[in-house]
Amino acid sequence: MLKKVTTQPGTAEHILVESFAAWLEENRQAFTEDLVRLVRIRSVGAPGEGGYPFGIGCARCLEAALDIAERLGLRVENNEYYCGSAILDGECKEEIGIVGHLDVVTEGNGWHWPPFEGTVIDGHVIGRGASDDKGAVVMALYALKYLKDQGIKPKWTIRVLMGCNEESGMEDVLYYKTHYTPPMLSLCCDTGFPFHYGEKGRYTAKLRTVLNDSDVCDLSGGTSPGTIADEAHIVLKGTAAEKALSAQLPDATVTQSPNGCVTVTATGRAGHTAFPEGTVNAIQKLAKAVCDSGIVCGETRTKLGFLADAFADYYGAGLNIAFEDEPSGKLTHAGGMLRMENGRLEQTLNIRYPVTMPDAEALRRRIHQACETAGWQVCDESENKPFYISRDLPVLRLLDSSCREFLDLGDDVPFVMRGGTHCGKFPNTVGYGPYLQSTPEREAKKKFGGAHGADEAVRLDELFDAVCVYAVTLVRLGSFSKQEITGETE
Repeated sequence: MLKKVTTQPGTAEHILVESFAAWLEENRQAFTEDLVRLVRIRSVGAPGEGGYPFGIGCARCLEAALDIAERLGLRVENNEYYCGSAILDGECKEEIGIVGHLDVVTEGNGWHWPPFEGTVIDGHVIGRGASDDKGAVVMALYALKYLKDQGIKPKWTIRVLMGCNEESGMEDVLYYKTHYTPPMLSLCCDTGFPFHYGEKGRYTAKLRTVLNDSDVCDLSGGTSPGTIADEAHIVLKGTAAEKALSAQLPDATVTQSPNGCVTVTATGRAGHTAFPEGTVNAIQKLAKAVCDSGIVCGETRTKLGFLADAFADYYGAGLNIAFEDEPSGKLTHAGGMLRMENGRLEQTLNIRYPVTMPDAEALRRRIHQACETAGWQVCDESENKPFYISRDLPVLRLLDSSCREFLDLGDDVPFVMRGGTHCGKFPNTVGYGPYLQSTPEREAKKKFGGAHGADEAVRLDELFDAVCVYAVTLVRLGSFSKQEITGETE
């Protein structure tokens, strides 16, 4: 709930603060319906599908978001289906951006509610993308509507940029900044308050090996490289190994096939690879059980043992790459998806490393060494460098004070983001809400799941509060000159 804030009568801030409760009552239902509409569209990236950059689902979701924005009275642009824009014209043509995304990861398993229905329960909307990041996009659109409804024209033109490729490459904003002029400052609505001023580096790769074991017919797990696997399966010839493996995995599901094979399924707990606390990696769990059961030996035991050992923890010890620093905490690593085709295994690797890590090349060398020792190859490597800016910039101090004025943030402080957002790819961009940061106390009170997990949900009141915070902050940014915002000189 928003704190009571005292403002100077006659100012734009006073108008916004005093009118918010009544305005929200008038718009609460429409806001909820618009979010549900977007959640119902399965906007999982499928590059090139239907002739669209990121597939039909992303294109349809963008069209729906632009339709919502136009209905709210905003000017809209379709930026060639890479992203789209909703614009509130200000007194000046120079722009402040709000950057979010409409694409989502695959739904995965373990849902109690339909992942693409947008179920509304107890003040929450449940569905894939509800919190990451469709709820935040709808919040941003309604913040602009709120300003417009109150007759407030901000100093700067405000552009809500809705990307369609944040989850798998961020080609959306890369395209935009190549073909258009980016805003002079952007707020990324894909994180927590008060603000985040840096992001860990991200290293991804595919680890490959050949499994020359005729008794292992198939081995797979996970649904997305960015999601901890909540299921993993091994298909074995014959049934002799069933008893030994079942002893190691008492909660496993065993299925007999007519061809004489047996499928053993291990279950885990899904979550975002950048926030692995509380998750259980079903791939690691299954690999360890296979090795401990004694049903494989020799080269196969070494190669599957690598999966068990490399991903036994989430903080780099299994690959000899553990590192942490004060701004961003511990390095995290996880294996999200495993597939087997014609005897070749391929395991994805996702690493988020601290912003002050002195030598990222040393990290890469250690990964290669650990893999090659166990008979694995490192392929398709990709790296996003960390970014890190001074948290003492005047604009950031304004963001901090504005959200604290309205929200009870407790001991929350500005932070370095463990996940990757558009901030690292777009110029002069800082993460700004719309959510409270995750703490053990807040996690314990959660009724449903989080980003990339089963039963992903967003608390509507948290988004409603952010509408007011964003609207007031956008007005207050008008007190800065262009030079103060950009750091440039005349």
